[in-house]
Amino acid sequence: MAYIGQRQVIQYQSIPDIVQKNPNTPYQAGGVIDFKRDYYGTDFRWTGKNLCPKTQFTAGVSIDAMNEDRQGFQNFNDQGDKGIVGALRRDERNNLWNIDPYLQAPWSFLPKMRLDTGIRYSNVHYKSKDHYIIGLNGDNSGKTTYEEILPSVALSW
Repeated sequence: MAYIGQRQVIQYQSIPDIVQKNPNTPYQAGGVIDFKRDYYGTDFRWTGKNLCPKTQFTAGVSIDAMNEDRQGFQNFNDQGDKGIVGALRRDERNNLWNIDPYLQAPWSFLPKMRLDTGIRYSNVHYKSKDHYIIGLNGDNSGKTTYEEILPSVALSW
């Protein structure tokens, strides 16, 4: 399985201009959100049947990624017009990716009872590059990684 897509959004919010002009809120990203996001991924899996009686094994890996250009603008201009795209207040590039291997093994131990087990190693990597570094609004770039081993067990009848 594989997928690819793109999402583009321009959103006008009703944030008052007095909030956006306030010098005590230099991190306010404005009343207009504009972003373009590309995303893609795939899932490779192998399923083994009849390796053990009444058990099926699945091994796979899920790979996903996203790249985003995001801007924020004031929703007014210096002439007093509102509900428009005004001055830039945010400009960043965001990236996310993960590679998650997993194993699953359902076991039908009685005609109407099944034990489902699985384990997944999930690791998600985020990176953000700030291109709007003005005055008190310093460089908000950064990156982080989340990792976790996720076991699962379920009994169904």
